[in-house]
Amino acid sequence: MRALLVSLTAGGLLAAGLAAPAEAAPAATGDVQVVTPADINRLHHTIRHADGTWQAWGTTDPLGADEPEQLASVMINGVDHIVYYATTVHMPPSFHPYQALRDSTGNWGNDTLPTGDFFEAAVANLDGHLALVAKSSPTELRLSVQQGDGSWSAWETVPTGGYELGAIAVTANGGVLRVLVSGLNDTRVADYDRAPNGAWSQPNTVTVNGPGAVIQLQATQVGGDLQVTAVGQGGPGQLRVVHGIRRADGTWTTFGDVLNAAGAIANVREISATNSRGELQLAVTTSDGKLWHTIRHANGTWQHFGDVMAAAGPGYALDVAIAGE
Repeated sequence: MRALLVSLTAGGLLAAGLAAPAEAAPAATGDVQVVTPADINRLHHTIRHADGTWQAWGTTDPLGADEPEQLASVMINGVDHIVYYATTVHMPPSFHPYQALRDSTGNWGNDTLPTGDFFEAAVANLDGHLALVAKSSPTELRLSVQQGDGSWSAWETVPTGGYELGAIAVTANGGVLRVLVSGLNDTRVADYDRAPNGAWSQPNTVTVNGPGAVIQLQATQVGGDLQVTAVGQGGPGQLRVVHGIRRADGTWTTFGDVLNAAGAIANVREISATNSRGELQLAVTTSDGKLWHTIRHANGTWQHFGDVMAAAGPGYALDVAIAGE
């Protein structure tokens, strides 16, 4: 059963020292939703509108989990599905996954996740259903899909071959699920495609040139292209962000340096990417708690990184998830 969605309250916002946004306004075409962890039990939320303006930060009421981290989100039919992990700060501490929902009118609630132990989840919109791919062990990746009645399909193993897994990402092209996986301490990334009938393709593998071993991945379907954004160790204490495309014919472009194209930002920590109206939007946090945003336009040019805290109000973000339609 899905939990009842409840409105974001002014009390919760004021307690966090944040302005109450116009959460009742439906999301417009081209809006993207951005969430970051707040204090215990809560998430901060803002919207980048299609016209480039940002809504003031809001904060959810308690969502029933402590210390949210490892965020992943996707929009499906106007609802933002946010999967995250939380450490319950009791003795001994425990670590559990949760799913929060935000509907198009600004109401928040919780939903279920598949049973069993898993970690480092990624999510996608698979033909109108929430698809969750997660590690069940350091060498096994599994898939479950939420059904129309809220239940989850039985876990299905992604046929990676049993090597040690590094970063993972997932997106979809209609009914085709696309799972991206790097090997542990590896510069190579493999794309496994799952057809609507459940058949998996052989992996299409590319070497991500530039950043060293891949430690983060984001996969975004933009038109016929699979756009991949990756993070790797570029030098002592520095992470590099690169971007490449698997074209519809299966060939790959060379990976290019995003920070060279969109502006240098220091001390990258986390990335999150989404498709909105045929363009890639990328959010990046840095180790000093700042949040940056850029767009890769359809013509291949990059917008200069913008300071989200300057546009949406002050805050502090180490993890981030961005989702659009």
